[in-house]
Amino acid sequence: MNSALETELVTFRRELPGLLADPAKLGQYVLIHGETMAGVYPTQAEAIRAGYDTFGLVPFLAKHIVEREEVYFFPRNLTRCPSSQEQSIGMER
Repeated sequence: MNSALETELVTFRRELPGLLADPAKLGQYVLIHGETMAGVYPTQAEAIRAGYDTFGLVPFLAKHIVEREEVYFFPRNLTRCPSSQEQSIGMER
């Protein structure tokens, strides 16, 4: 059994070369449900909105069409810097 969005990620990887070949699609967002590309949208918010409107509350993927994806990593045990906590409550040193 596939995990959530595994099929969509495989579809995205399969379709990415064709999406990148079209300069008009670079930087936009593709909406994918299962093995189907459901559209290309200028913003992530528009792609997600279209996904909910079209598919409802089921898994779908809105993915950025870029040659090299920037990866962000946020650990779960992230704590605030003591100096930023002081600033956020109005304390000065």
